[in-house]
Amino acid sequence: MIANGGNCDAAAKIGEVLAKKAVEAGVLQVAFDRNGFKYHGRLKSLADSARQNGLDIGPMPDAAELEAKAAKKGTGSKKTSAKPATGEKKKASQGGGSKKK
Repeated sequence: MIANGGNCDAAAKIGEVLAKKAVEAGVLQVAFDRNGFKYHGRLKSLADSARQNGLDIGPMPDAAELEAKAAKKGTGSKKTSAKPATGEKKKASQGGGSKKK
């Protein structure tokens, strides 16, 4: 039993169990989609543990290569939403209602 599921040790254990079950089921090669997350911390622990326990996830990414890709995509910067300038009001859609006078 894992006391805390939110740390690298827990992620490594999950990677180990996942890899063993996949290998038992005949799955040896998998694709690993980081969904834009950096390859470090829990994600790295899970993938490394799965590799060590028999899953072929592909080659370990080179740190410099990952940083170059991130810089090219612009990841790592904060996402901001468009906001009206100070003093402007948002237009709200009022569907079907009538105004009282």
